[in-house]
Amino acid sequence: MNVIKKTVLLLLFIMVIVNFIMVTDINETDIVEKEICIKTEETKIEEKETTNSQYENISNKTNLPYSVVVTIFEEANKYNINPNLLLSLIEVESNFEYLADNGIAAGLCQINYKDSTAKWLWSKIFPNETYKKDKLFDPHKNIKLGAYYISYLLKRFNNDYHKALTAYNRGPSKVVSRSKYSERVLKGMKEYK
Repeated sequence: MNVIKKTVLLLLFIMVIVNFIMVTDINETDIVEKEICIKTEETKIEEKETTNSQYENISNKTNLPYSVVVTIFEEANKYNINPNLLLSLIEVESNFEYLADNGIAAGLCQINYKDSTAKWLWSKIFPNETYKKDKLFDPHKNIKLGAYYISYLLKRFNNDYHKALTAYNRGPSKVVSRSKYSERVLKGMKEYK
């Protein structure tokens, strides 16, 4: 009987230790997972603060409203294009004047309303809205049109920035391999890093 009691006690002891190890293991795993979650949230907050600071700096530099700068970055991200390209394009096209109108194109991205470009872009981005030239002066809508258009041209010209930018400026049928316009936009990208 003594041997049976000892065996039972030993088994109980082993079960308690195994249970303790399992609980400790789970708790350590939970702690590590919680630490990872906390670090991830801290990183997100830091990234957001950095992004907000970047947006504020660009807003101050360009005199564009903060919300317009956010739209530039969102649209660049949406179409997988460098936001500095979009910023530089806007600077060259309109000098950050959302009411810019040269008699052919309007808004921040200078969307051409004399040919079919503006109507075509509008139908792609805002298919449920009626196109009117005055809507090109809405900076958020204009940026959406411009970002879509430059991304479309980059795809069309196999990511050849010079050809895509020249097509943006002159029209897709008047493309050359390089232009002063494309060089100016690409040079301007460095200002926003």
